[in-house]
Amino acid sequence: MNIAIVGTHCTGKSTLIKSLSSPDSGLEWDKIISSSTRGSIEFGLKINEEGDSLSQLYMISSDVKSFIENGGLRSEKKLLFDRCFLDTFIYSLHMSLQKKLPWSTTHTCQQIWETFSEKFDFIFWLRPEFELVEDGTRSTNKDFQSKVDSLFQQYFQVSEVKPIQLSGSLEERIKQFKQIINGNN
Repeated sequence: MNIAIVGTHCTGKSTLIKSLSSPDSGLEWDKIISSSTRGSIEFGLKINEEGDSLSQLYMISSDVKSFIENGGLRSEKKLLFDRCFLDTFIYSLHMSLQKKLPWSTTHTCQQIWETFSEKFDFIFWLRPEFELVEDGTRSTNKDFQSKVDSLFQQYFQVSEVKPIQLSGSLEERIKQFKQIINGNN
């Protein structure tokens, strides 16, 4: 089972993942797959509003490598993804619309996402509900966050991919998540 938690930055994805992966969550995972975004900085790649073709191509190729190497093609594995191919595609789309990224890069990210999209059993979507918090890595630009969130929304309106939106406090999100994956929705 492949489950991804997606959405624009600073929506609580990593906090939720941390809670869902703790031993007292009552959930068991073969692997938690972290986003390559933050790690890409150590290689000198740009992220957030400054992202470019190199960063986006690195992230999408890291998504592919991580998905395959961690057993994403094997149905008996239970994997939880902190962001996935879709996030990389949506951020690339934003950058292309801002004329900061060639459309060819965005098309590549889109094609890769579409190749892997059916491999996900659940896509959980988090939207902005909390104040942006400075952590030294993520952008605190509210307009940027809002524009990326809007692109997720527009994509889901026209796509066959239908996410499950989680909202509320961390505890409420955990409860909603467990109800869905346990079939108690």
